[in-house]
Formats: sequence, structure tokens, C-alpha cells
Amino acid sequence: MKLSIFIPVFNQSQELSRSLRALIPEKDAHEIYVIDRGSSDGSQDLAASYDWVKVLNSDQGMLSATLNDAAVHGDGEALLFLQPGAIPARGWSAALESFFSKGPAAGHLQVKEENPESPWSASLRSLFLKGTHQVLGGPAGLSGIAVTRSLFADINGFREVPEFEWLAFVDRVKEAGATAKAIPHEVLMTPAPGAEHRDLFADIAEDFSAALRFRKTQSFDAGRSRRKSTIAVLIGYDALGEVEGSELFKEGLDAVNEINLRLLQSYRYVEKVFYIGGPASTAALGQPSGVALVGSPEEDASSRLKGLLAELGEKVDGLLLLRGLSRALTQKDLQKLADHPKKTEPCQFRALEGNEAEWLVLWSEEDALEILREADLNYNLAEVRALLKTRQVRMESYPALPAITSEADARALYFSGILSKKPA
Repeated sequence: MKLSIFIPVFNQSQELSRSLRALIPEKDAHEIYVIDRGSSDGSQDLAASYDWVKVLNSDQGMLSATLNDAAVHGDGEALLFLQPGAIPARGWSAALESFFSKGPAAGHLQVKEENPESPWSASLRSLFLKGTHQVLGGPAGLSGIAVTRSLFADINGFREVPEFEWLAFVDRVKEAGATAKAIPHEVLMTPAPGAEHRDLFADIAEDFSAALRFRKTQSFDAGRSRRKSTIAVLIGYDALGEVEGSELFKEGLDAVNEINLRLLQSYRYVEKVFYIGGPASTAALGQPSGVALVGSPEEDASSRLKGLLAELGEKVDGLLLLRGLSRALTQKDLQKLADHPKKTEPCQFRALEGNEAEWLVLWSEEDALEILREADLNYNLAEVRALLKTRQVRMESYPALPAITSEADARALYFSGILSKKPA
């Protein structure tokens, strides 16, 4: 049986590479399509480097609409949808052929998490996923959904919803008088870069809660949907001027900068991560997968941010802006900022300890975002408050976070195990 395999990708070149390599031994006569949704990290070039991969481009906002547009391509008898980073376990081709040969028209592979750093944690999450999927009556996510082309056409593909398109898809299959059965074969997934175990468990719990609500009410959480359409911009510690200090202090800045970036990469509620850094921080950072560098390190940081926002235009529903000095930021902090926006307080700040000129902020509404498009990045919170007040835009401040601003802070990083070089 010939399959048309579809992998939507958005700045996930490393994850995409794992998936494509995993398909090689059994790709045979199957068709593999990579749908690029506007990547800037080389994902499209990576896909094109495989002569057996066909690259499509999509500017659709919703993933479900992207997949519906892509599914008209190819002539496979059945369609298989995978997320970047998904690795079908060996024998996937024969397992799918055997499944469809027995009569079913739709099904889903069983998702299993793999985490070499903590196998026990991955095993627990896999068991939890399996149980929650049985309660929900549908697959874990997009990865591993398989359906005959004829049934996909009959039900008009995916229902165009902001999330849980796989559960909505199962409902459409049922309405057509068919059943999306579990396929006795696994698709392996790995955690996002930098993701902590506790955050992964929290993600699963939140997904289950939101999916159960969708199952019961067919409604979506507005705050959760907003988070999913938020972008993040990390401002490197030297983007706003030269940094003075010892080698130890500069190594500490690099380390904290990297920690902040890994946090953003593993925070799955931002749509895209951008980086604006000066020469030193940009050189130390390199070019991680999924992070788009904005402009040249020698350019003015404010101009680069304004240019980015102008390029993004109305696509920005929320903006998470961080200064790369915090050493105590967590996913819980990010989620609290992203969840909180209200009509009366459309932007939130957290100052860094002892220095109100350093901050991280979530701009969630257009009035506040317009101010950021005009203002200088060097302003402090007092100036921001005044500017917001003139526009009748309110803000809320949260407690301060520890920051690395001195040699003593850098020494503390060594004694906490973050820096390996012993202070003099």
C-alpha cells in the first residue's frame, strides 16, 4: 500500500532531521511531503536536501487548514500525518499495510515518549498518555494519524479548529460511520530541548484538562489559544551596549543567556523564538534550531525589534520579551505572565532584582504593542508606566527576579554548578 506522509514544520530543523532519517529504511515507494509554515532556521533547505522529499509551502494560520491544503497532493491510497521529531518505530510500513488490509479506514499509532536522560520519567508519562487517550477516545496528537484517502475526502479532512484537530478529526470519522482504531504500533517522541520533567508532566495534565473540556463542550480556552499564538524575543545581554567585567562575569552572562534561551525553546506555548544580541552574545549563542536571529549584531537593537514587529504585522497576538539576565525564570513564570492579561491590564512586567531598568514583559494587546513599536528598548519601568498612562493603557508588575549583574552573581553560578570554571 502506498502512503502519502505529511510533516508540517515551523523552525524545527533538528526535529525534522530526526523524523526524515527515521523514515529512510522503509520509505520505499511512499511519498513524503514536508509542509513549511514560514521557517527561518533552514528547515525548508534541510527537507529539500533529500531528493525523495517534496517540499510544500503554506501561509495558513491554523495547522488543520495547512494539512487540508497539503493533503490534496500525492496519490497514496492512505495518508499518514507526523509531527517533526516523531519517529515511527521500525516496522511501521508493514504495520500500517497490515492494519488497512484488515478493513479499517482510519487509525492512529500509539505515542510513546523516549527520553535517554530519564527513561523512568518517560515511561511514566507514556503510561499516563495511554490512559488519558483511552478516556478521551482519541489519539495523543497529530503524530501517527492514518486514514484512507477516500475517507479523508468524504469527511472533508480536518475540521479547522485552533487546536485538538486530531480529536475533532476522530469525531468526523465517527459521524461518517467509521472508527479511528488504535494501531498496534508505536510512534516515538522526544521532549523539547531544555524541557524539565516537571514541566512535561504539567503539559500533559493541562493538555488532558483542556482536551476533556473540548470533548464535553466543543469549546476552547481563550487564554490557552492566545498563548499558542504568542512569539518570544530574547534580548541578549550586550544588545544594548558594551559589557564590562571579568572573564568570569562574561562567562556567567553567556551561561544565563543560554539558560533563558533553552527555557524559551522548551516553552511550547510560544509560536516562534527570535534572538536580538550584540556581537559577544550572538557569537556565544551560535544558531540553535528553532531560533531566528534578527538583523546584524552591530545594528541598533531597538531598530531590529521594530523591524521585526513591522515584518510580523498583525500576526502578533502576544509578545513575550525577555532581557537575557534572569537566572531564576521558570516555565511557571512564563505561563503566569501569558495567562494573566485582562482588558484592563493588557501588559505585564517582571523586573529583575534590584534593577527596574531590566525587565521581562508580555505585551498581549495591540495598544500596548504599538508602544513597543515606537519606544526605545533602554527605557526603564517608570518611563514605561508614564508612556502607558498617556495612552490610557494599564500594566501590572510582578515581583522581581534575581539577575546576574555583578562578579558576586557569577561566583554564585559556580557554586550552584552552572559554571565549571572555579573563580580565582
